[in-house]
Amino acid sequence: MAPKSKNKPNISSLNNHIADCLKPKTNAREIILTFALPALAIFLVASSAVAGTDTSFGGALAQISLYLQGSLGQLLAVASLIAGLVAMVIFGFRLSQVAVPVIIGVGAATGIPIVTSAITATI
Repeated sequence: MAPKSKNKPNISSLNNHIADCLKPKTNAREIILTFALPALAIFLVASSAVAGTDTSFGGALAQISLYLQGSLGQLLAVASLIAGLVAMVIFGFRLSQVAVPVIIGVGAATGIPIVTSAITATI
């Protein structure tokens, strides 16, 4: 038989240790110095930004819009329609297999101008 350990853990000392670990060790001053002062500094230094005035990606946006409203949008609609038809043959008829290609076609045809006009609109 093995000898009993002399350093048997005491439950009350373990509870006290856990309680000490869970006590908050910061006061309000430390919280203010940690979060409020950096936030105030960022607020004071930051300049205003006006959305929609940057034209860095204007060429790429125009090209992608042309693709999606033109042949690429039609290709995506036809590919999703074919995928929906294949899924109907394999898994049976579901409304989502017809609705998804319709939504992709309508989104490619009319969604881009709606989103673009909503983003560039001035209030």
